[in-house]
This record gives sequence, structure tokens and C-alpha cells, in this order.
Amino acid sequence: MLGNPVFVVEVLSSTIRDYDLRTKKDAYREIASIRTIALVDPDEKTLSVSQRIDGGWIDTLFAAADLALPDLDVVVPYAEIFATD
Repeated sequence: MLGNPVFVVEVLSSTIRDYDLRTKKDAYREIASIRTIALVDPDEKTLSVSQRIDGGWIDTLFAAADLALPDLDVVVPYAEIFATD
């Protein structure tokens, strides 16, 4: 069982993409400890990142950028997220 997650990553599936982008993202936002939600779209090679800032959410779409997780002091390179080997 998870204690207090601060980060969620979801890899989108073409068959349930809309469900992941709306319903699941909204459910993740209801978890008080979560600070960052990253939705990875392997078909489009994009990252949709939602960050909780000052009690609200900021959504950003990245087409070719590293994934920064400031709460974990980690940066995941874009090339590694979409690596095929």
C-alpha cells in the first residue's frame, strides 16, 4: 500500500486515452499528497505535466523536454522516457 505519493506517471493507451486524460487525472488531483502528475503519450511523444502550485494546478504540454520532478530532486531525460531499446 502506498503511503503518501507525491508523483504519478501514467502511460496513455490509445484505447482509453480520453479516460486517462480526464477521469484518472481528476482522481489523482484529489489525492492531497500528489504534487506532480505526468501523462506520457507514446504515440505523440509528448508529456502532459500537471503540477500543484499554491493550492491550484498548472498544466503544461511538452513536446521535447526533460521531465523535472522538483519534489524528488530528479530530472528524467526526454530521450530516456521515449527510448525504444
